[in-house]
Amino acid sequence: MRSVVQKSAMIVLAFAMVLLTACSVTVSNSSGGSESKSGDSQSSSSISLVGAYVLDPDKAATDAGLDLSSIPESRRAVMVVYDVKPDASKNWQGTPDCSLSYQSGNKYTNASSDLPTQLQVFLSRDGYGSPNKKLALDAGTKTVRNCAVFLVNRTDVESSELGTLSIDLNGLDQLTEDLASSELRHISMPDEILQSEPDYAGYQQARSLEARASLCQISVNRGAAAIKSNRVAEAKTALVAAGAMFSEDVDWGLSLVSSGNSTDTTYVANNALPVLNYSQLSSYDSVLGADAEKAEQLLLNMQDSLDSEDYSQLNNSKNELQTTLNDMLAQCKQYIQ
Repeated sequence: MRSVVQKSAMIVLAFAMVLLTACSVTVSNSSGGSESKSGDSQSSSSISLVGAYVLDPDKAATDAGLDLSSIPESRRAVMVVYDVKPDASKNWQGTPDCSLSYQSGNKYTNASSDLPTQLQVFLSRDGYGSPNKKLALDAGTKTVRNCAVFLVNRTDVESSELGTLSIDLNGLDQLTEDLASSELRHISMPDEILQSEPDYAGYQQARSLEARASLCQISVNRGAAAIKSNRVAEAKTALVAAGAMFSEDVDWGLSLVSSGNSTDTTYVANNALPVLNYSQLSSYDSVLGADAEKAEQLLLNMQDSLDSEDYSQLNNSKNELQTTLNDMLAQCKQYIQ
């Protein structure tokens, strides 16, 4: 395996990929605000509030590619994370009725179709389910975590008056809880709501692997096309960009908002997010940890083969990498809503 110096140089070169692929990467810092209220609600035995957040990206987050521009300037995305503990004997199925109302007379309901695309992508990966997704709760099973998102007028968010959160699981339970503006934690990246997880780093990394694998495939395919056209320098840069997705040497993490599909190469890198760490990832998901480490080694082998013009070995490693990435994407499906 290459030395740390060589690998670090590889990561630095990854950012040159911007000029060849029109895919922007900016590493940014993210800062949080006040802590949200957490813990069991006094008004409900089945529903408990985990945290309430105002998504308020700073310049660093928007420069990194976080795009919430479809939200009107007058509104803010308020993300409410809550737990539902199934009844001990009664099954329940339905769509939670969630609302957030203020003394101004304004009332907001969660509607995923009104949210920016990147926020919808995040909600499909965060493990909490889309805001309007039907829940099927079997009696006696483990607690289910959910997220409701409201586009709230900023005057209500900033008001000194209390807001009222209502979550109704018709026939099972209902929560009604006051939310003061001081109890809303301001966050720059949606991923920050995942910090309530016992293993935040492993949880976030496992759910970012789907985007990492897809983005790696895109870069490798571009490199293969460049080789066929005898554009060797471009091929090397493409492999460097692919390698950055599976390197422990970078100082940034990949947000769950990153697309990584065949038509959209948007990826948002932020050094406030958990960086890829095989040990942490393997502790959370041993299969993904092993596949990620294998992908890095195969990408380094491809780099070596290209440098030595061993195109037979390059092709063998590429085929093995494709199998590894496909296995990784299959394993990631369990985390995608």
